[in-house]
Amino acid sequence: MKTLEKYLKRKKIIIRNRLITVNYFYRPGSAGLIIFIPGLGCLKEEYSGAFQSGLLKRFALLVFDWPQEQLNLRDIAYITHQIAGGYAKKYIIVSHSAGGAAGLLCIKEKPQNVVGFVNIEGSLIADNARWSRKIVKMGIKSLREKNFGSLVRSLQTSKNPGFRNYGKELAGISIKSYFSYSRSHARYVQGERLLNQYIKLNIPKIFIYGIQNKSWKNTIKKLKEGKCAVANIPKSHHFPHIDNPRYFYNFIYKFARKIFISSTGV
Repeated sequence: MKTLEKYLKRKKIIIRNRLITVNYFYRPGSAGLIIFIPGLGCLKEEYSGAFQSGLLKRFALLVFDWPQEQLNLRDIAYITHQIAGGYAKKYIIVSHSAGGAAGLLCIKEKPQNVVGFVNIEGSLIADNARWSRKIVKMGIKSLREKNFGSLVRSLQTSKNPGFRNYGKELAGISIKSYFSYSRSHARYVQGERLLNQYIKLNIPKIFIYGIQNKSWKNTIKKLKEGKCAVANIPKSHHFPHIDNPRYFYNFIYKFARKIFISSTGV
């Protein structure tokens, strides 16, 4: 990841009367800004492929780590706009898993800034937050003393590269932080409120999923019933940007090009 070090930046943001440092990658570009919001427990390095993609070389790119603090999804939305506001007034959001719920919060709070939304297996109904609900139910003590270690080990030995990488990421995070975000995720993703919000969005949007992930059938069915665009990434599971990065970033390029072409001539 040494090639990404030149893009590393830090921003101090006041959240709940606390000064928090957010680490992020930013690369300038002339063709419009694309913001990646990682999922719960994931790191900005997951999107190294975006910075290496020749197709995206003219786009500005931004991705940040969720702070290892006891915060919530609304805080993540706030951080997104705080960082992005220093670079552009309009941007596309590409968000993954629990980050999908944070992405919807971003759009709800500042709809004038978000001109496109790519939701990568992002949480839209309560069933999409099963793991977060399980974490909340077990409690922070049980998570720390009994379950977290075994979760990390099981992920690190997975046959899927995306899950193996996730295991490495979780091994270095704050359990208190992970629990706090999980609790917020479980509370925020209830019923079908987010699904309805997503369906009603009047900006270009698409929901994408890994073709190998069968747990999203119910969500995909509801999206199609709501006449929402849905697409799959072949040879991938819950982390398509890691499992099949070439196909994934080609998809992102096509989506971003359609949005920014009229003003930039990409």
